[in-house]
Amino acid sequence: MADLNIPEYVYNWLVSYSSGHLHCTRYGGLSSALLDISAGIIQGSSIGPARFVVNSSDLSAVKSGNYLCKYADDTTLLVPEQILLLTWSLGMLKHGH
Repeated sequence: MADLNIPEYVYNWLVSYSSGHLHCTRYGGLSSALLDISAGIIQGSSIGPARFVVNSSDLSAVKSGNYLCKYADDTTLLVPEQILLLTWSLGMLKHGH
């Protein structure tokens, strides 16, 4: 976000907006400790969709042939099946199967 050409007061407001939030994970009747978080998108917030666009704007697929799909608040990395099969085959050979 620091690389974007936005006024400093907007940047500072966005940073301030992201601070002071706590998170815990609940699963199977257990809860983790509350931890301070300062990254990510606050679900249900009015600026969440715009923050997603900003946060994901510099994401790209690193390997050629892979595709990165971004829509609304979701990002999916598509890896063609041939690459997966080759990777799996090489892993099997490496482990003597």
